[in-house]
Amino acid sequence: MAQAIVRAVAVNAVKGQQRAQRLFTELLTTTERENKALNDEWLDVAMTYKLEWEKELDRRKRLSITDLPDPLPHPDHVVIDMIAGTAYVRGPSTKEEKKLWELVQGRKKVFEDELQNLLAMRDDPDVPQDIILQEIERTRKVLAIIDVANNRWS
Repeated sequence: MAQAIVRAVAVNAVKGQQRAQRLFTELLTTTERENKALNDEWLDVAMTYKLEWEKELDRRKRLSITDLPDPLPHPDHVVIDMIAGTAYVRGPSTKEEKKLWELVQGRKKVFEDELQNLLAMRDDPDVPQDIILQEIERTRKVLAIIDVANNRWS
């Protein structure tokens, strides 16, 4: 219902109704201001999180503390874009996502190794080349699927 009302105000504003134009402008200005405030708050939180965890991980490294788990999300996965004024997480943020992330990374390594072995077999006259080419194509497809899974966190 709210969307219908805003849409009606916008349509009336486009038709030239001054009251609707003023109301729409006020709504737009308020929304943009609130969105900017939320973005600025998120950017500040993300920067603080990243900096504080980088300090803590550096402290752990200096003191050879290895028995504590890494934070989620890891500060390396918190990306700060100072030009755009944005921040986002490019990696797992929960224990469940971390398990999936590690599984995907492990599987990727297995298929990359398999691809290298298959590529090396292309010149082997004792191996049917049509089968090798099919396996190379299959392995490349699997790696492309893994890349899609990795891009989930991009």
